[in-house]
Amino acid sequence: MSIVQNHFMAAEIGEVVIQLIENGKRVTSGSIIDLLERKRHALHGEKAEQIREILMFIRKKSVF
Repeated sequence: MSIVQNHFMAAEIGEVVIQLIENGKRVTSGSIIDLLERKRHALHGEKAEQIREILMFIRKKSVF
């Protein structure tokens, strides 16, 4: 991943983690994936594609 992709990924995941904490939810890879999936479905174009790439990366690195 490029530096720009890494920064985008960090910002998106950080935003989701903050949202989970503010809502009193547990921060797990599953809850992060769920929120990112919802966000991706609400978006179109390049940003949705970038979130799809983040989801693929998380799923590849996570053990469920």
